[in-house]
Amino acid sequence: MQDILGLVDEKRSKEILLDFLKIEGPSGSEKAVAGKICEILLEAGAEESNITFDDANKQMPDPTETGNLFVRLPGKGRPRLLAAHMDTVPLAVGVKPKTQGVWITSSGRTALGADDRGGVAVLVATAEALLESGIDHPPVTFLFTVREEGGTWGARFVDQVMLGDAEMGFSFDGREPDKLVIAAPSSDKFTITIRGKESHAGTAPERGVSAMEIAAVAVSALRKKGWFGKITRAGGEGTSNIGAIEGGAGSNVVMGSLQMQAETRSHDPEFLGKITKAYKVAFRQAAKAVKNVDGETGTARFKIHRAYNAFHLSPNSPAVAAAAEAIKTVGLNPGPKVQNGGLDACWLNEYGIPTVTLGSGTYNAHTKQERLNLPDYLNACRVALLLATLPFDESSNSK
Repeated sequence: MQDILGLVDEKRSKEILLDFLKIEGPSGSEKAVAGKICEILLEAGAEESNITFDDANKQMPDPTETGNLFVRLPGKGRPRLLAAHMDTVPLAVGVKPKTQGVWITSSGRTALGADDRGGVAVLVATAEALLESGIDHPPVTFLFTVREEGGTWGARFVDQVMLGDAEMGFSFDGREPDKLVIAAPSSDKFTITIRGKESHAGTAPERGVSAMEIAAVAVSALRKKGWFGKITRAGGEGTSNIGAIEGGAGSNVVMGSLQMQAETRSHDPEFLGKITKAYKVAFRQAAKAVKNVDGETGTARFKIHRAYNAFHLSPNSPAVAAAAEAIKTVGLNPGPKVQNGGLDACWLNEYGIPTVTLGSGTYNAHTKQERLNLPDYLNACRVALLLATLPFDESSNSK
């Protein structure tokens, strides 16, 4: 076991991390990141035929430079999957990472992008160590997804055949390496299009049907009935939010139309349906209730898609037990965690690969205060190496 952990070269692992933090690659622009992964692993000895891309990018609603990247390292034993996403939030564009003691931070004008370049670096350092050491290991597929931020689109459209026969998965995307995310919610994301009637706001406001008023009436009703923000009801729990709004022609025109971007979440898919239904009812009732002097009303239309589905792994499942054993082996105390955000693991679990999400040292993600803890990152590298090498019958007693 100690021989395996000795394969983690701390200096080299940090170099890999800094290399990836410096590459710009917001969602949809991951080609340079993928190119760097291929360059490092080909140089380390990966077979070109074992490095492939799917065409997930061609199935996405927004332009995306490349599909998901798969790096397969053949071996003997029961196959497993290690995953991370290549994209960052737009706030990380222009990042200039700097090391301050045990932390890597940005210049303060951007996010760091450690979400999820920390995870990418963990996987690349692990694959490089396996290739250069020649150590025996089971078949491992390293999956690098695109467009995780804002919808887990890469994992949604991943070529499932290219995932191989992985019996369990481990995704590196988060904070502490000793926390195991074993559950995440379902989420609906939707566009609400409200149409009213324009009129001059100064001379004939009474002839207009304000799309903004319809929206205000609907949100007020949602709040009053407990369907907005944090939701706790007898039938379940969840959250809802309206995060963006666009519309109107000017302050002197009654707003004739607007568009809103909203989402609902719950760990209970049935209750999620109730939250989403409450939104549709509230907006459609508001559209009928707001009338102009001539009795005309507006409309509210919804375009809804399921962003991801909930999963909940048993603490005794083989994937959780394997991750917990690896964490203990590096001297940490594993703890299960329930997350309220979307993950690539939501889709991987749905596709039949029980997948645990672990941290790679990223704190304050998606903000200018984002930073990465180097000791946490190096422990994540050690955990990943163990998960890529240990036979399942040694890493799990709960199969």
